[in-house]
Amino acid sequence: MSIRKWKYSAVSCQFRISGLLPGPIAGDVSHPGYNHATYDLYTNLEDSTCTLYSLNPILDTRRYSVKFNDGDVTELTANVIAEAMYAQYDGDGNLYTLLGSIIDHERSKDAVSLSDQKVIKNGKTYIRKSTAGWKLCCEWKDGSTSWEKLSILKESHPVKAAKYAISQGIEGEPAFNWWVRPTIKKMNSIISSVKQRQSQDKRKTHKWGIRVPATVKEALAMDTTNKNTLWADAIAKEMRNVRVAFDTLPDGENPPPGYQFVRCHMIFDVKMEDFRRKARLVALEIRTWLATYAT
Repeated sequence: MSIRKWKYSAVSCQFRISGLLPGPIAGDVSHPGYNHATYDLYTNLEDSTCTLYSLNPILDTRRYSVKFNDGDVTELTANVIAEAMYAQYDGDGNLYTLLGSIIDHERSKDAVSLSDQKVIKNGKTYIRKSTAGWKLCCEWKDGSTSWEKLSILKESHPVKAAKYAISQGIEGEPAFNWWVRPTIKKMNSIISSVKQRQSQDKRKTHKWGIRVPATVKEALAMDTTNKNTLWADAIAKEMRNVRVAFDTLPDGENPPPGYQFVRCHMIFDVKMEDFRRKARLVALEIRTWLATYAT
């Protein structure tokens, strides 16, 4: 294992970079987070243990005093700085910037008006689809703001841009009226499909590595195969608990007027704490037990 102490001079050890590093936000040390600034890094030469370098990142104990533009100073290890930098940049060194929200908009004289949006050509009416002349003010996750063209945000963040237009009542403007509604409709369609797929996937064949039966017959067959009564005991316990909710009629007696026939079945689960088998009697309505059994 190669470990050596670096001999830094007061000049060579200092350098300046820009990005996000863990530190107090807006000078509030009680709320640490990721602060965006251009900052100076320099080694703490008073403590020699802070300047140990190793080819193995786990053993690299170098510490740097980080001085942010707002005056805050904190001490971070080389590994923390490296992780923060790698999280913000791609393989080519380009900075990732995440959009937080859209906070304002403006339009210039180049924007298409409603009266000019419809164009008649060869006897046919066409709609001019243009976002020219519109800019949106974006607030980024690092706290910075910038004005971006609508044409860019429409492609990079179509849902955020569409929701902002609706919230501001400008979805009827020529720059928005031809794409905002279809975007929201497509978003709702995707969300609906995902929810439906999730509900279909809720029925799993195994949990915590233990096979979960789908029917009482399958549960009892599994007990026979495993030479135990774990599932049968779970079914019996559930039936004892719910029997008080049932009114068993004598043979030949008719049910009261207005009754509703509801099929019931067992659903099964495995508890994480002790791998205890669990059975529950539920109504046949699938959407009901999917929503309630999760609790």
